[in-house]
Amino acid sequence: MLIIFNQLMRYLPVLVVIFFFIACTAQLKVPTSLDAQRGANRWENYDSLKLAEGFSLYKNKCGHCHNLHLPKEFAKMNLDSVMIEMSLKAKLNAEQTASIEKYLWVMMTDTL
Repeated sequence: MLIIFNQLMRYLPVLVVIFFFIACTAQLKVPTSLDAQRGANRWENYDSLKLAEGFSLYKNKCGHCHNLHLPKEFAKMNLDSVMIEMSLKAKLNAEQTASIEKYLWVMMTDTL
């Protein structure tokens, strides 16, 4: 019994770090049809598929290099300047940049 306890104690620091990383990592909300409606109110022909594309690009392109910010965090920043800088670093084309920017705008606004 003491041997098992000693083995577990050896891994305790690693387990604590993993736990805090998981617990403190903000989770992105999966976009819904209501979110897509907010986008459709702003842009013509915007729909759930376009929102899902922006969500996917944000997770895969932006999340490839760094931890993702929750979209609401961009409300405190200048989204345009952030997108210019990051799209250059991520080598995004204009369509991908616009898709991500629209996704972030939709998800950081709450009301229709």
